[in-house]
Amino acid sequence: MQKSFQPYYEATVLEKETDPNVIYDLKNSLDNYQIYQPSEIEHFAQVYYSRDQKNAQADLTACIKPALDRFNAKTTQEKDDFKSYLARFIRIYSFITQVCRMFDKDMQKFFVYAKLLEKCLPPKENEQIEIKDKVILEYYKLEKSFEGSVALEATEGYLGNITGSTGGKEKEKDSLSTIIDKMNERFGTQFSEQDKVLEQMKADFAKDDKLANAAKANDKSLFRYLYEQKFQDVAVNRYEENDKFFMGLFGDEAKMKFVMDMMSDVIFNELRD
Repeated sequence: MQKSFQPYYEATVLEKETDPNVIYDLKNSLDNYQIYQPSEIEHFAQVYYSRDQKNAQADLTACIKPALDRFNAKTTQEKDDFKSYLARFIRIYSFITQVCRMFDKDMQKFFVYAKLLEKCLPPKENEQIEIKDKVILEYYKLEKSFEGSVALEATEGYLGNITGSTGGKEKEKDSLSTIIDKMNERFGTQFSEQDKVLEQMKADFAKDDKLANAAKANDKSLFRYLYEQKFQDVAVNRYEENDKFFMGLFGDEAKMKFVMDMMSDVIFNELRD
């Protein structure tokens, strides 16, 4: 509690005013994942705001189910990114609507849809959850866990303004040596850090202006599309110099996909930086 309240104690001023357009940027980022459809959101809103609540729980659940199926079909990285954008959208929209009135009815419909969708998304990879109990609060329990004063330090400061980035803790980047280790563990190979093929491939990707521009613009969807189109060409160009490594790579489709997926974030973050 002390940690949460301390930044706002005494005089605390935002460095810049919050731009309401941030929520539209976040909404566009969420749309790019194609998890939900406009017709599903519209149907959800009709049920949500309906006066007839007899079968509301079942109907709301049915509206969310298609999005959950599409979410579960995404890669682990896509799932993590989508959940981060969704959580930030909900927080920022809730904040902005407390200080100014929004006249966008469609955005309000999406907001109520997003709140339930966030609660229904599985917290871990391949972990399924039951969503029928996420709509109506059945009971709650209050329990005292602490009694006493919470001292705050008298300080003044400025807080950064709200932006459309996902925030949160910065994820550690997988080094190429870590990818080699994971590949050895998964496929029983014995490649070592002396195998520089991934470093060479990364250098090849760095020479591609389209890839670099997509990464610098933080457009991960475009980057991923260009990256996948170029991956096999880069691998083929390196084949003769690294035949031992790539004979195993091209001979096993699962291994090829594993390395391609593992290297995606490494190259994206390096080119963006």
